[in-house]
Amino acid sequence: MHPNGDVLYFACGWNNMPVYRVTGWDEIKRQQGTIAAPAAPRAAARKGTGLRAHYFANDSLEGDPGLTRVDDRIWFDEQHAWPQEPASVRWTGAVEPVVSGRHTFSVYPANSGARLWIGGRIILDHWQDSGKFWSQPVELKAGRRYPIRMEMRRIGDKPQAHLNWEALDLPIEHVHQTALYPESPAATLSIRPVSTVVTRPCGLPLRLAAVFAVFQRCSVSTRLGSRNP
Repeated sequence: MHPNGDVLYFACGWNNMPVYRVTGWDEIKRQQGTIAAPAAPRAAARKGTGLRAHYFANDSLEGDPGLTRVDDRIWFDEQHAWPQEPASVRWTGAVEPVVSGRHTFSVYPANSGARLWIGGRIILDHWQDSGKFWSQPVELKAGRRYPIRMEMRRIGDKPQAHLNWEALDLPIEHVHQTALYPESPAATLSIRPVSTVVTRPCGLPLRLAAVFAVFQRCSVSTRLGSRNP
């Protein structure tokens, strides 16, 4: 905290460290009380082995795949090599949240297009362009397995693919192998999209952005700068 009362927030990034000045906390008061939980939350099994991947020689996911295997997670870039550079890939299986609540998924398909389904509902569709994209929040429960499908197609040299998630109790991270299963669940669990979308500056974690959404008097100025870690 700065001597003038401002709070400087250092956001951890993969390639840099953005710094924000947070103001307006003066009228926020601490509250305390008792929260009753009707039942213990269901725990995730954390026994996943990854998603089933089908690699195609064309960019339209047509015909028989040239390679089928289980990918422990979707994280392919210059440091995490593809088994073979694909024209397109389809991953299928189940995802098992480790916490309950609103989850936001993100994909970073550099030089590639991507689309993502959770619970049979498409929540990300950027098949024609590449970049960094976030889904609207979806309500998920810990320990339950939801069908997941992600597709990627190459639209440039050296394509990359990333699948991340975040929640109020979960910092943004690649969806880990232990939360991914190669077989879809027998019964399809539907998801409930959350209509309210938290607006956040680029690089601001969902947890901190949600705090700002609750306390309207708080504000975040343009980031002061960034530092390489």
